[in-house]
Amino acid sequence: APTLIIHGTNSELGRSQDKFLATIPNATGIRIPATNRFTFASNPQLWSKEIKAFICK
Repeated sequence: APTLIIHGTNSELGRSQDKFLATIPNATGIRIPATNRFTFASNPQLWSKEIKAFICK
C-alpha cells in the first residue's frame, strides 16, 4: 500500500526516514523545512498541502 512518511528537517527522527523509505515498498518521503517532529503544528499549511497531494496521486 502507498505509504507517506513526513518529518521536519529539525527533527531528530529525520535520520530514520531513509531507513523507512528503503524498507517500505511504495513509500514516499516528505521533509517539511524548518519544523520539528510536529510538522502538522509547525507548518499546517504545507503539511495539509503535502497530504492532499499524496492522496490525490
